[in-house]
Amino acid sequence: MALLLLHAGLALYATVSMSCTVDELPHLTAGHSYWSHQAYHLHSENGMLPQRWAALPAVLGDLRPPNPQHVDWHRSDVWTIGLDYLYNNTASPEAILLNARTFSLVWNLGLGLLIFCWARSLFGRNGAFFALGLFAVCPVFLANGPLVTSDACACFLLLAAIGAFWRHLHHNTLGTLLLSVLCLGLCCVAKFNAALLLPLFILLLLLAWLAHRAGHEVALFRQPARSLGLGLLSHLSGAVFVIWLFFGFGTHAPPPFQTHYFGWEEIRQGIGWKAGFLQWISAHHLLPDDYLRGFGTVLHMAQQRGAFLNGECSTSGWISFFPYAFLAKTTLTLLVITLLLLVWKAASLRNFLKVAKLRDLVGTRTYHCLPLLVFFALFWASSLTLKLNIGHRHILPVYPVLYILAGGLGAWLLARPGLAPRLLAGLLLVSQAVECARIAPHFLAHFNPLVGGPAQGYRQLVDSSLDWGQDLPGLQDWLDQDQQARAGAPVYLAYFGSAPIPHHVPKAGILVNLMRIRVPGDAVLAKPGLYCISATLLQQSYMAPRDWSVEFERSYQLKRHLAQELLSVPRYPRTQTVRESEEQREFIRGYEYLRFRRLAAYLRRREPDAMVGYSILIYRLDEKALHAALYGPWSEWARDPDPR
Repeated sequence: MALLLLHAGLALYATVSMSCTVDELPHLTAGHSYWSHQAYHLHSENGMLPQRWAALPAVLGDLRPPNPQHVDWHRSDVWTIGLDYLYNNTASPEAILLNARTFSLVWNLGLGLLIFCWARSLFGRNGAFFALGLFAVCPVFLANGPLVTSDACACFLLLAAIGAFWRHLHHNTLGTLLLSVLCLGLCCVAKFNAALLLPLFILLLLLAWLAHRAGHEVALFRQPARSLGLGLLSHLSGAVFVIWLFFGFGTHAPPPFQTHYFGWEEIRQGIGWKAGFLQWISAHHLLPDDYLRGFGTVLHMAQQRGAFLNGECSTSGWISFFPYAFLAKTTLTLLVITLLLLVWKAASLRNFLKVAKLRDLVGTRTYHCLPLLVFFALFWASSLTLKLNIGHRHILPVYPVLYILAGGLGAWLLARPGLAPRLLAGLLLVSQAVECARIAPHFLAHFNPLVGGPAQGYRQLVDSSLDWGQDLPGLQDWLDQDQQARAGAPVYLAYFGSAPIPHHVPKAGILVNLMRIRVPGDAVLAKPGLYCISATLLQQSYMAPRDWSVEFERSYQLKRHLAQELLSVPRYPRTQTVRESEEQREFIRGYEYLRFRRLAAYLRRREPDAMVGYSILIYRLDEKALHAALYGPWSEWARDPDPR
């Protein structure tokens, strides 16, 4: 209990100083709309269970729900609806977020308890406490667990579903069957990666059947035809029932509630025949239409998505993305433990691969580790083919497996005679805690020393691996202490996030906000000052091709001269038509888009003068540097590694 309380305290301590991260805004807004309006279209591509759960404090606190009369409600623009909901409500956005994050932290605590119980069943009390001790100070879960997203919830329920199904195979009772069905159903409304459970359950059935054939009594196979039939029907019908339950058993709100951000035609263009299959399921009312549209949207958006890795941008991802993210963002302690486990358990795994030895393996600890090992291998195989390379958090479910297995190493060390093994176990726990303390409270920015630590993180991974829009309050605190800012130097901000900049940094000039140009006009970048750039926008992971080129330079110079002519007269005179005014605005936006890209290309060649939370990089640009970045010849700094 003390370890779980420590984990909760560290997690909440970190989130108190964070602004709303990118995904929290739609999750929280959609969750409240599900309760208040039964409007399931608003953000159906993410798990309804974690969204509903996080919104409960707002619902029970009688906060104003999302406004169905909002101008963007009819097209399901959850981002603009969410800004109005979170920042114009009857309570402060900080209070709403803190309550929601506190509720979301429950999934992390449940996961810690599940890790403890599973490790205890395999390795005893010492192993359980060792595993939980490592988890309690894990930066990965301290960063992602309390946030209003579906990641921690899905992680907990995936592990629970695997454990419940494995237990049902070996203890075929009504209680184990109901628990397995419930976990599967809840997993289906937590996140769409629940689809991975189907092949996993098939593999576990096969392993249990092989064990039964080898002479081990597996309860499910005493009456295989009856048990398998009943189990299949129960799991299928139970999962369908839970999904319909969360979607109101088919009750549909009147228009405009039935509109979606992506229509079926757009989804079909992205995923082809799969969209037709989902539409067929919807037409026969086998599953809710909103649920299927959400699944289709996930598949559609996963086909092509901007991503960044070690100085390169891509829309199709890399097979090395998640292995590198694991290597970079996992603590050194857990990497060492993983290596020790591979060496320690190599002999047992070799025995398992020999069918003749299966009889000897059944009933041992290694046999009961099989669901964890199979899930670990299957999840990694799936992740390597995933094109959605936007965050380390997408491999979060592999970590509980490692912590449970680490319990075996801890139990073995603590059971050895002599002082040295106990000291080694203690050293591993202490080193995990030290690595956690060194990064606190910026857990999302954790990178281990093997890759240069958090200060070098922005060169390797961005987006939700580092920069998720969480550091606006920290930026304002930094500006309050900086001598140049206090003296009145202009402050300019390019921010990757969903929080409104004026709410947190009221004096900042807005360059870019979540990849959308906010303020047209040459005056935005006209003066030397402090330039604060989110790492994701600096690396331009959503702006491929990333590198500044001759074509970009030619287009920029042409637009710059035309833009200067437009901006030299009063903006958009009344004599102009609306169409002409809109055309000019689009031209200015295009010019500013290129101008920011040129600025980012220049700044990437400089070391930042300061960092806030390792996610916002600050550059002090004098008149000479600013002129070189925006107006001077590109050739003067294109080959200079640090053009100061």
